[in-house]
Amino acid sequence: MVMVQGEEGDAPSEKNTMISINLDSSRVQEDRGELLFDENGDLTPYMNEINALLGGLVNGIIQTDNFIHMLSALDLIEPIQLTVTFKDKEEKRFDGLFSINATKLAALDADNIKSLHEKGYLQACYLIMASMGNVQKLISLKRQKNNNQ
Repeated sequence: MVMVQGEEGDAPSEKNTMISINLDSSRVQEDRGELLFDENGDLTPYMNEINALLGGLVNGIIQTDNFIHMLSALDLIEPIQLTVTFKDKEEKRFDGLFSINATKLAALDADNIKSLHEKGYLQACYLIMASMGNVQKLISLKRQKNNNQ
């Protein structure tokens, strides 16, 4: 488990996260499975791999949080609702989806555009907007599949 060392409510960072193990868990065993430490108390290759994997996940969470905060501060995030009607007139409604408001993005001043670009967020914004076209393709594929059944 990844734990945040610090005050309650502290956001995870590269400096305050650590791996913790509940030794009372039934999943922790001494007679089989992967060793976490070698006979010298050093991390095993397996544990180094887990440490790198969890470090990457924490770093991704931090980057995503920063990305969302900046988009929110610039009022670029907009909720979208997706309702899909299939062959049998069954409607599926998807809530809790968000996209980038293209009009507001295009209206940003040069300093904000530069800041988004320098952080790598501008490309991500365009990729998010472009992904909506893929949603339409997926809906079409699902409709085709339903029509062929």
